[in-house]
Amino acid sequence: MADPIVVRSLNEINFWSRIMKEHALFLSLGFTYEQKQLVDEANQFISLFERIEDKLSKFTVNSDLRQVQAFNSEVY
Repeated sequence: MADPIVVRSLNEINFWSRIMKEHALFLSLGFTYEQKQLVDEANQFISLFERIEDKLSKFTVNSDLRQVQAFNSEVY
């Protein structure tokens, strides 16, 4: 049976990484051409949250609690 802490952690990471990636995308689209540094910074955040989502996809609800806790520490 899946550990409820693992399930909750994976769901929280999934939700917040998606939300934050979307926010970074909206910000990048809102900056002007002259604000290249801000566009680049937003794109770096998009990449960061995509990497988190990639790592998240390797976990399942049956993953080891300690591995999920380590992932929590990494992303928070």
